[in-house]
Amino acid sequence: MEYVWATVEKGFKISIPKNIILDWIKLNNIDMFEVDCKDRTCGNEIEKKYHLNPYLTAVAYTNTYRISNNKEDEIIKYGTVRNTKLKGCINDSQLTGYIKDEAWSYEKEIRLCVEFNNITNFKKIALSLPESILDNITLTPSPLYGGDYMLDLNNEINRKFNIKESLFYGKIQLKAKCEDCCQKSKFSP
Repeated sequence: MEYVWATVEKGFKISIPKNIILDWIKLNNIDMFEVDCKDRTCGNEIEKKYHLNPYLTAVAYTNTYRISNNKEDEIIKYGTVRNTKLKGCINDSQLTGYIKDEAWSYEKEIRLCVEFNNITNFKKIALSLPESILDNITLTPSPLYGGDYMLDLNNEINRKFNIKESLFYGKIQLKAKCEDCCQKSKFSP
């Protein structure tokens, strides 16, 4: 079964209390494993000499896609810092994951980053998480989530998480174009 959390209708926000994640990061004893992309199983542990310990970084936000005809400056915001000197950096592949469009700035997103030498050219890694983190995760489903998210989660994992309703639940009246398509029934199983 594939993870479906990446689609708008199946997305989740994962929240972990700041003090708990900071305590975990400070331990400097985080195990990492190579993940098999086909069956999503963990393989061998990645030796510590090949990676730095994970760290947290805030995401910067930019108005790059909104500005038109140079009527306003392109701005990158990182917390309270503003930069108008960097141009088009949202399209720089080296900054993927560090800069997002300002439409997402309400998220105030923090990312967990790991730097390592990819000696075996693996595609995915897994980090070991202590019980203190797993027991304090709060999941907030997308306001467009359809179905029973608790049932879906229980099918994916066998753990109890705190669930919080999205602030925008029931306030967004968006549909995917496919929802209104008259051809939809032709393709349904």
